[in-house]
Amino acid sequence: MSERVTKQRYGMGAADGVQVKTAMEDAIGLLPVLDGALTEGAWLCGDSVSYADFRVATILRFHSEAGLPLTDFANVAA
Repeated sequence: MSERVTKQRYGMGAADGVQVKTAMEDAIGLLPVLDGALTEGAWLCGDSVSYADFRVATILRFHSEAGLPLTDFANVAA
């Protein structure tokens, strides 16, 4: 996210392709886990909103700019 979103937004130079590739591989590996966790309810940790939900939502707000493919992860996209 920081390479494609933060650096571009604040004019901090071009995105580092190696870091983008590594981050995307990590995200693709973790999105199924996040999607699975959200099949059991609307929140990540229990029956109500938590700090974890805010942290994830803060990052995922920029999924389009970052190029994260959420189309295969309906629970995350919701």
